[in-house]
Amino acid sequence: VGAMAATALAVWRLGPTGPLPMHFNMAGQVDRWGDRNEMALVMGGVTLVAAGIAAYCARAERDEALTEKLQDSGRFTFRFGRMIGLLAPAYVTLLMSLITFDLFSRTEDGQLTLLRWTLGGLSLLFLVLGAFMGKARPNPVLGVRTYWSLTSRLAWDKSNRLAGRLFALLGLAGLVAAPLVPPSLGMAIMVAGVLLAAAWSTFESWRVWRIDPDRKQGA
Repeated sequence: VGAMAATALAVWRLGPTGPLPMHFNMAGQVDRWGDRNEMALVMGGVTLVAAGIAAYCARAERDEALTEKLQDSGRFTFRFGRMIGLLAPAYVTLLMSLITFDLFSRTEDGQLTLLRWTLGGLSLLFLVLGAFMGKARPNPVLGVRTYWSLTSRLAWDKSNRLAGRLFALLGLAGLVAAPLVPPSLGMAIMVAGVLLAAAWSTFESWRVWRIDPDRKQGA
């Protein structure tokens, strides 16, 4: 968090005074410009989000009643949540600082390779999440958290195992595709894959809940 805050400060004080790209379309082209003050403000906001997630997970990890309720996965779940909650915003901050100081390589037509780096980072994140979700116990941080999965342990296990496999496969495919396919196509497929995985896992939690004789009637 300190490194992220220092990076935001460096962008605010040392960044170029000219216009900076603030938003990109699905083709990787800049469709909105800003300045270093706006860039630093956004990076500061990302830093605060990361700090909030880390603080919540650290506090929950020390909550004996909560971790006991989650049994042996409690502390690991919150440590994992804290790791993702710090690394993902840190990666975003890194990309924004590279954009600010124009350190990205460019394609033959002069476009930044930002989308390739974004696709690669998302793919790695989904691969790590997928490896964890299939083994996660019910918790307040990560997983397929629907009414049906929270009132049926069988529905939780089945839907999260499915989601874990789907996200892991999506992440692996994204890592392979990131340097090979056009970035806009890769991002479109990634978004479609996430929506499909989320919908399929949600349906699976409902389907298993319906046939679980031990399901409860309150979340």
